[in-house]
Amino acid sequence: MNRVLYILSICVAVIAATPVCSRATEGPSAAPLNVYTHGFGPFAFLRKDGAIEGPGVDVLSCALGAMGLKYQLNVVPLARARRLFGNETLDLWFPTYHWSGRDNEQYIIGELGRRELSWYIRPDAKINPDNPDFKANALIGTFAKSGPETMLRERGYQLGKTSDNGNQLLLWLLEGKVDALLTLNFRNLLSPRLKQRFDELQKTYYETFRMGFEVAQHFDEKHPTFRPAFKKHLKACDLTTK
Repeated sequence: MNRVLYILSICVAVIAATPVCSRATEGPSAAPLNVYTHGFGPFAFLRKDGAIEGPGVDVLSCALGAMGLKYQLNVVPLARARRLFGNETLDLWFPTYHWSGRDNEQYIIGELGRRELSWYIRPDAKINPDNPDFKANALIGTFAKSGPETMLRERGYQLGKTSDNGNQLLLWLLEGKVDALLTLNFRNLLSPRLKQRFDELQKTYYETFRMGFEVAQHFDEKHPTFRPAFKKHLKACDLTTK
């Protein structure tokens, strides 16, 4: 995440203008929900003026508004978001990946759209992700605490360096400190001088994943009616970007 986005991510908090008329069958009725996103990508992005917008925000506002719930929308790096899950500060996170076999798949609901994960490799490298020895020998970098980091561990790849900073990840790749990156396209996070270097990388398609909302387990246990109600209203909003 570049310096401007990182500074804004520490400070920004947007209170959604949704009515307070919560129904007991659909979710909590006291304090606003603490909703977090990372502030880049097509589903929710942080503007220079500090506003957060995108189709994911539209879906969120539509569904929670129909439920009569207020929410506070915050922007934080991925690594910090996972800490907030752990200390029970975070109630809802987006966007996050659906994939079969994931331990917390039951807490990930709705579909904002689809995103493509790819391998990024130095232009002069002679390695191929399709080779049998790639999984055993290649050192893979990715964004810290992201879906791909979990995926790499679960699928038996050799996890290398991770960071919240896209510039750092690309430099590690170019310097040979990792052999490949597995990530979404992160060109928009790079400094101007590194965008051209990014365009020179070898790119190999890995898999397409559905993106949705993740309800924190502690929140789900306290408010068991929220998840099914939110899922119903997400479908009713029909604002997906598929």
